[in-house]
Amino acid sequence: MRSEAVAIGFAVLVLAMGSLFVVLGIVLAVGEGLWGWVLTLAVFELLFIAAFAAMLHMARQRHR
Repeated sequence: MRSEAVAIGFAVLVLAMGSLFVVLGIVLAVGEGLWGWVLTLAVFELLFIAAFAAMLHMARQRHR
């Protein structure tokens, strides 16, 4: 039970940090008018969300 909570906490931390860096990158890229980078960073954010979902699934499987 405890290892499941630790794994879920780590997944949330990774998602929060990744999202923070992606949003910061998007803000900077929009300021410079680099729309290709904005699209690339948006794809990275989708990958972070997919990885979060996978980590959450794995964390819940540890309990069993």
